[in-house]
Amino acid sequence: MAKYQDFMLLLHSETPSQRHVPKTEHLLTNATFNVIHYITPGCMTPSDLASIPSLMAAWSSRKKRTSKTNAEIAIILEQLLKRVIEERKAGNENAILTTRMYTMVSFILSS
Repeated sequence: MAKYQDFMLLLHSETPSQRHVPKTEHLLTNATFNVIHYITPGCMTPSDLASIPSLMAAWSSRKKRTSKTNAEIAIILEQLLKRVIEERKAGNENAILTTRMYTMVSFILSS
């Protein structure tokens, strides 16, 4: 339960300039949390794995329209990247890291 609370704190923390988080950000937050924490390592389906680059792209494209800072988005992207690595280590051969995934993380970090 502490993992969930810590994750939600990170994702729902608001900057002083933004008090309202758009509904789409809540949906993105929930989808990201589910992928990272609810699926047992080694049990992701190909469609679960296919959702990770999409989630990463969604977070990357929201960097100017979100209550999150670039650093917070970078942490989220790194968690998604780490999830693919955990999946691969657990024996799921469908879990493949791509250059695009790494590029999204490095792009946010350099912004």
